[in-house]
Amino acid sequence: MKTISQYFGNLCSEKYKTLGFYKRSIALGRIRNDILQTFSLKLYYRAPFCTVQFAVSPLCMPYPIHIDTGVYELDQFMAGMHEERLGWVYDKNSEDSMIACVQSISNAIDIYLLPFFDSCCDCKSSLEEMIKLEKLLDNNRKQWLHRIGEQDKAAPLQELSLFDSRKYYMALKSNNWNYAYQYLDHQIKSCKSSLKSFDDPNGPKQPNIVKERYIQSLAEYSEQMDKLQSQDYCYFIKLVDYNEKQMKEFLATKYPKLRQG
Repeated sequence: MKTISQYFGNLCSEKYKTLGFYKRSIALGRIRNDILQTFSLKLYYRAPFCTVQFAVSPLCMPYPIHIDTGVYELDQFMAGMHEERLGWVYDKNSEDSMIACVQSISNAIDIYLLPFFDSCCDCKSSLEEMIKLEKLLDNNRKQWLHRIGEQDKAAPLQELSLFDSRKYYMALKSNNWNYAYQYLDHQIKSCKSSLKSFDDPNGPKQPNIVKERYIQSLAEYSEQMDKLQSQDYCYFIKLVDYNEKQMKEFLATKYPKLRQG
């Protein structure tokens, strides 16, 4: 009997290759202008349910990125498909169950994921669409928590969103200097806060290498902030151009069949 991964791979390979998606194992991806769109099956091996993880990544971020990269999950589009958990349930011992599960996932891809991908044409539009998507998914998450009677203990969306370097490089590529400033400012404050907690005698103890990494990150973010505030935009243009050249070379070697979709 086939596994659900095989059913997923076979269906998606046949169905989405006409849209320019290249399949490798249970992951699919396509390049669209200066971004990479990816989605793949995510299995929970200790429980019989699954979902699809997906991402839109700028080619101008530091490489490598892989087509099995996932940032968001497909079931997050719904405010809870089940009272007790998200995801698609299947019986691994039933061919009919796995086929039905994969077909249901494919329908959700058509309804929710493909329109999102279609709206992401380049770095500029992708940044805008990802911010809108995160607001939608966060609202869905809160609705689901309300349904099951759980308290929302997550950090504010804006704080979580500004940790995503993908959106930062999209902002740099599209000359969105305001968003780039917000990102760098958030990173600098976060690094300083962490370093302060490391120096607290009553705080959690960390190995020296952890502190050194935060110090290095703070220095890098601070340098880029100085460049941004001095309006040295040529620095960032050269940075994204270099990154994109390196990324394209990596993808061409790693996934030679990956193409514009």
